[in-house]
Amino acid sequence: MSRKEIDAVLASKNYFDALGVSKDSSKEDIKRAFYRLSLLIHPDKNPNKIVGDTINANATEAFKKISEAYTTLKDDELKIKYLAEISRAPQASSAPSSEAAPRQEHFNEKQKKALLEESRKILAETRITNTVTKTLDLLSRIDKYLNQGHIGKREENIHKITERIKKDTDILDAVKIRYVEETDEERKGALNSYIESLDEHITNLKKEIDGLRSDINLNPNELKAIELKKNIITAFDNAIGLDDSEVKVTIKKDSLFLYLEARLRSFEDNFQGIESKQTTPDPSTHTFR
Repeated sequence: MSRKEIDAVLASKNYFDALGVSKDSSKEDIKRAFYRLSLLIHPDKNPNKIVGDTINANATEAFKKISEAYTTLKDDELKIKYLAEISRAPQASSAPSSEAAPRQEHFNEKQKKALLEESRKILAETRITNTVTKTLDLLSRIDKYLNQGHIGKREENIHKITERIKKDTDILDAVKIRYVEETDEERKGALNSYIESLDEHITNLKKEIDGLRSDINLNPNELKAIELKKNIITAFDNAIGLDDSEVKVTIKKDSLFLYLEARLRSFEDNFQGIESKQTTPDPSTHTFR
């Protein structure tokens, strides 16, 4: 329930107070304020579960008020007229006098339906955004956890060896060019031996990288973190789609999205349990072959 926000909106003296914005707020500020309040006081978010409870009725009235405020303030012309109204009658409430510039006192059914649909769309988009954000944040935390452990040490070693391979490969290419240009047979033989030795050395370094990737000492918590990451990615990929042409996130299937939403709390709890048992790898007792 959002009784505090509902009461604040109902008690507001004008549209700016209702949305919690200043008179010089931008359209984006007004839009964000409306979206935030919509999530808190939308009637669908405040169901009337108790007979005689006034929360849902008040939520409906409050939502109507912020909808009227948003409709007026997002339109430059209507906003100017409204500013003129409240400047002429500073003590007036959000409803201007009958002598003031004309505005809509009530929404017709078509407008009400359009506003309701827009608000539900906002709720859906916000749910997607929140879920995607929470999922990506959790995956980032897991990656950070793994990088601080044995996997991080492994990746550091792999990076060092990879850099060494790049340098040795550049040397090898230069020696091969010199070999082709060399005319002295004795020097050419020496260069060929060096090429074979360096080529074997690079091959061994690549094998060392393969060994690091396949032979790593992971503790049980790190294994759990890896498995948890796989489960999160699977649930996310099943539920969320990305339209590259519009750079837009979409829901693939409602039931799978609901499953992802429901499981996120469980995923977070599981990872917190793993984090609480975190241990720092001891370089003296863990080696990479």
